[in-house]
Amino acid sequence: MTISPFQRLVSNTSDVFLGVGREQAAMNAANNTGNHPDLVDRFLRCPQWPSINKYDNDTTTQSFSPFGGDSNPDYIWDLPTSDGQTVAFAIASDQFTIPAGSTASFSVSLAAFADNAMEAKIELFERIGGSFVKAAPQPSGLGDLLLVSGDPNNPAIGLTINDPPFTFQDIQVYSTRFTAPSSKILKIVLSFEATNYLIQPQFASNPSSLNNPAGLQFVVDIYAENPAFLYVSNVDDNTVEIYDISNPATPAHITQFGAVDLTQPRGMAIIGTTLYVTNFNGASVEIYDITIPTAPVRITEINGGNLGGPNFLAITGTTLYVSSTADVVDIYDISNPTAPVHVTDFGAAGNSDMAITGTTLYLANFSGNTVAIYDITNPIAPVLVTQFNGLNLQQPTGLAITGTTLYVTNQSDVNVDIYDISSPTAPVRVTQFDANVSTPTDAVVIDTTLYLAGSNSNTVAIFDISNPTAPVFVKVFNGLNLDGPFGLAIFTLFD
Repeated sequence: MTISPFQRLVSNTSDVFLGVGREQAAMNAANNTGNHPDLVDRFLRCPQWPSINKYDNDTTTQSFSPFGGDSNPDYIWDLPTSDGQTVAFAIASDQFTIPAGSTASFSVSLAAFADNAMEAKIELFERIGGSFVKAAPQPSGLGDLLLVSGDPNNPAIGLTINDPPFTFQDIQVYSTRFTAPSSKILKIVLSFEATNYLIQPQFASNPSSLNNPAGLQFVVDIYAENPAFLYVSNVDDNTVEIYDISNPATPAHITQFGAVDLTQPRGMAIIGTTLYVTNFNGASVEIYDITIPTAPVRITEINGGNLGGPNFLAITGTTLYVSSTADVVDIYDISNPTAPVHVTDFGAAGNSDMAITGTTLYLANFSGNTVAIYDITNPIAPVLVTQFNGLNLQQPTGLAITGTTLYVTNQSDVNVDIYDISSPTAPVRVTQFDANVSTPTDAVVIDTTLYLAGSNSNTVAIFDISNPTAPVFVKVFNGLNLDGPFGLAIFTLFD
């Protein structure tokens, strides 16, 4: 099961909702209705408050900053502030659905500060009819625990158990884990109630005590243990097989599709919930909606007289590349993934699989025993940089990248070559290993697992690549379902 960053939720004045109480705020947030809180200037109102901030280099420029594009949390309140005031806040995640027959577990980590007393709750909401309501029963790990920091105001004595240095010196943290039910439209909702001080009688004569600010700040990180599915195209029976690879080493066959639509399907590529499959004999690319990954729905096909022998696919951003056996690569704009627009094509130094890292495109040349390297800084105008072989490649077909490692399958000598692409335009050959399948045609990676399609052996080989340059053979599988397996693609629900 792969673990994927799902979403970061932070206190702000646009995604957080108010309510007359915590439960009402949660309903408002889940249904995107009601009013938003006000921004509180920490430095003007209470500069001694702590602040929850990202590290300076936690940005989108870092490979391992999954939430680097998210802003720091704001301090929020329902202004104007008054003594003993209680305010309810809530925020909801994006909606999601777990496909029938699958499971997904989530980890939720909360860090929060309030001046002063605070309650918090993490709950699951589901859509019933046109509205989101609190799911019943709540999954284990959610809904049962009301988190408490400090005591709420007592009208007689004010805020209790709150001697110096006061609770506003503390940042509260909590984490939990739960498994979401399948076949429902869901949201994760965080709700809070925060209570401000009551001015104590003994301090009322001190003018400085009348400055009684209040605020709430929080960060919530959500990670998902991600259901994953492997798609394998079969050139001999014109289908695509679907396997559940939530346990990467033990693929479980789910179903097949495409018998009516496909004629010699080869390469595949996925963006969001859209799957593209090359139709080699049909000179087209078939497009499927895989919102339910185990039940693809055909949308349409593209050709427009542009494609001849479409072979493999690659995607970067909103650009789709389609290689063909005529040594031409067609380029499509997929800003609307289900309605690609042909942009141009170019005579290519290759005709097989493609792989992309950053602004570099690799294209395998089956007949030339090389891999071409293109600069795609401008995605619709690739520039050939160089080609490489090192006398090692024999009918290279499939390409896959993980980190700075490139795998190249060789049909002729039934090996896989490994290249270090720390410098993307100057690959350095590291070694090769036995593919353990006959006629390896494609490769795909998820986390620390590499899959290789063997067209003539009707199998897919599995390798552990915990050390990317020293793959360890795990096993091959078929399950009597594969018939000329050629192309591979992986779909994970929350990536």
